[in-house]
Amino acid sequence: MNGNNKIGDAIVGTKYIEVMSMICVNEIENVVEVKMRDLSYEKEFRAEICDHPCIRFEKMEVEPSKTDLKPGGYISNPTSSYSIGWRGWRINNAGNYTEGLVTAGHGNRVGDKAETSGGHKFGKFVKRRFGGNLDASFVQRTSDSFDVSNTIKFSGSSLKAGYCVTGNLCPKQKVYKVGMKTGLTMGEIISPSCKAYYPEVDGGSVITFSDYVNANYYSDRGDSGGLVYMDVNGAYVIAGISVCRGNDSKPENPNSSFVKASNIVDQMEIYPY
Repeated sequence: MNGNNKIGDAIVGTKYIEVMSMICVNEIENVVEVKMRDLSYEKEFRAEICDHPCIRFEKMEVEPSKTDLKPGGYISNPTSSYSIGWRGWRINNAGNYTEGLVTAGHGNRVGDKAETSGGHKFGKFVKRRFGGNLDASFVQRTSDSFDVSNTIKFSGSSLKAGYCVTGNLCPKQKVYKVGMKTGLTMGEIISPSCKAYYPEVDGGSVITFSDYVNANYYSDRGDSGGLVYMDVNGAYVIAGISVCRGNDSKPENPNSSFVKASNIVDQMEIYPY
């Protein structure tokens, strides 16, 4: 029975990703078990994804694990949710080595607490840049129950540890984006250095950003901070984090922009590992 694989493919980029715990085959009873943290989604799931009689729904909470967090996965502060960019380390103001993750900078403040899917405490936002060519934050891990993996969510592929794209980007290069709202999407670079315009979430005037990369992959709200990566000589390497989309962006005509990882490394001194 390959029904579990078909269901897994069908829910990529949908709201069900955030409440799904596991999809597996029960060969003894010949059913596909769809395990969710919230069974109130069952009726909608059957109407929108699949209503086969061999599907059985069960409630299941996912226990935290050291490798629970992946690039493209979910993280939130008290007011907004984000996608995980990449795992990184930095030296804090006290001179101590710290580990955590990179995500978007809009809609959060230094000092905000960070939670994983399911409300588990992961860390806190300790560094933020919102202006110039950066829209990025560093979330420092404060719980030993969690870590950040280099295994990319929705694809299962792995990033090359410790590397990001540092050379010149060029039009037509292929890029991949992974985020909690739209899952894994891909496209080509349109402009390797462009401007972007959007208002500060807190209500300020329109801010102009520079040296963003514009590409034709699809993204939506909830994907902010999600990993953008490339195939470099057969290895998947961090290119940046997705931060905004064009007002007219649609799945059939996508338009999105990302912050270069090299700018985050150079200016915020957050290094992939």
